[in-house]
Amino acid sequence: MESHDELDPADRAWIAHRSSGGRLAALLGASGLLLSPIAVGAVFAALGLHVGLSRWRQGLRGAWVSLGIGLSGLALASSLLAALLWGAQLFGILMGRSAMQEAQKWRGAPLPALELPALLEGGPAKVSLHPAAPVARHALVFIDAEIDFSRDALASVLEAAAGHPDCRVTIVDLRVEASRIRERLGDFPGVASVGRDAKLPPPLDSVAAIPTLVVVGLDGRIEVALVGIRPREELEKVLRGASVPAGGAT
Repeated sequence: MESHDELDPADRAWIAHRSSGGRLAALLGASGLLLSPIAVGAVFAALGLHVGLSRWRQGLRGAWVSLGIGLSGLALASSLLAALLWGAQLFGILMGRSAMQEAQKWRGAPLPALELPALLEGGPAKVSLHPAAPVARHALVFIDAEIDFSRDALASVLEAAAGHPDCRVTIVDLRVEASRIRERLGDFPGVASVGRDAKLPPPLDSVAAIPTLVVVGLDGRIEVALVGIRPREELEKVLRGASVPAGGAT
């Protein structure tokens, strides 16, 4: 091993400083990796990469430098991934709030008396958008049949509707054929499936959030619109026509 005993103090200090850069890079890389879940680690990772690569270009090939570069690179990748995940989460929250605010405008909106092409367990059928006595309410459950949690959302509505025989439930997914809905979610006796061949009137043709529950009253107007999966107690209230507290139904 090369001896530095013959060097003057300034040179020895420079060599010591140069060697310590590898440890600094490793420390920064480790710090960045620990902080990567909250994306702040990208700052430490970038600094660690800068220090490690600088020492590498200066010819220092020690284990600490290699470790620092490796940890910093991994921390930077992890931080970028965390930033993407947090960004997607924030986007989803903002979109959900936007959908709720939009649905708030639907209450009381009149809907035309349309006959929608649908599919029942017995085959093709027509479903009236307006309920007719003895049915008092028509609950349309907008879902995405290709997403697993749609089954949970639909099950919650069907369980709540079981105690209200005057409420008819229809499954709506305008992305796929009605047959695909039943293939993915199964057959529910008396529950119609409406697919992409149906032409829904505004605002039902612009449902942006999944799942969304829209309840139509006897007067052909939207009584309530709920975005997201809701507790059974809340669903039972809206299916029997009762109002819900602020922050519940829109």
